[in-house]
Amino acid sequence: MRASGPSSDVPPATKSPEVFVEELKSLIATNVAGNMKLLSRVGALIGNAQVAAMREPTRMPNPATAVTRALEFTLNSYAIVNTHALGALNDLVTELERTIAVPSSARAASTTAPSTAANVLRVEGHRGDRVTASFVVDNQYDSPVQVSFHVDALTPSVGAPVSASHVTLEPARLTLAPKAEAVVEAAVNLTDAFVVGETYTTQISTIGFQAPDVELHVAVLPTPAGSSARPSGETSAKRADTKRKRSSS
Repeated sequence: MRASGPSSDVPPATKSPEVFVEELKSLIATNVAGNMKLLSRVGALIGNAQVAAMREPTRMPNPATAVTRALEFTLNSYAIVNTHALGALNDLVTELERTIAVPSSARAASTTAPSTAANVLRVEGHRGDRVTASFVVDNQYDSPVQVSFHVDALTPSVGAPVSASHVTLEPARLTLAPKAEAVVEAAVNLTDAFVVGETYTTQISTIGFQAPDVELHVAVLPTPAGSSARPSGETSAKRADTKRKRSSS
């Protein structure tokens, strides 16, 4: 039976920050040198292919055409891999920056309450109303993204949930250019399926890239005495402030 030594809260020794910086510098320098060498070889290859095409104009396939097609496919693939690798590294560094900047007490609180005020929308209305709220999605990546959304059922504190079909998003699908953003409007039709006096909650999640969910709360108000419900489709005068929904960057 192995004896245990004294416990310690000191983490095991790791590389110093300076070592990581030097390793990154070395990696970048190696990458640049390799790319310059590759550029020189590609230039020579294209020149040789053009010479071969002029020397044997009837040769099939044409050397210049074959080289151009192969290089186009290869370089497009290389650009995609390079962009995603750089994006992944930047995302990792960003998350580490956030971890360092946020106090440990705040990080502990966020694990028990993941929703933040910046991602919560609140609307209210009477049955028969169509209430709306807006949020912003923005693409922090260096390449375009195709975006769509998933909406959960609207769940009250007590009682049966209401189908997500009562929520419509406009636009429901979109393409975001690099560093671009778009406003999305969420509309809820308060039909007779909703119970007066209840507050319903749903989550709107993004499909296409990683982004925080938007939490939408819908309060169903009692119909004022002496008045009838407003016709379906009339927009409530109360509109939630536009909230921002960012991609992980």
